[in-house]
Amino acid sequence: MSLIKTPEQGAATSVLLATSPQLAGVDPDSAERLWTLSETLLAKGPA
Repeated sequence: MSLIKTPEQGAATSVLLATSPQLAGVDPDSAERLWTLSETLLAKGPA
């Protein structure tokens, strides 16, 4: 298994989440908390 993704593979999750009708009712506050947590974890770098 490769740890390196193509740009298309890297973007696939974001595109899916941005266009999925399954996420139409997601609470904006929950989405904001998830975004903030993601930024925090990414800023820390690899464990």
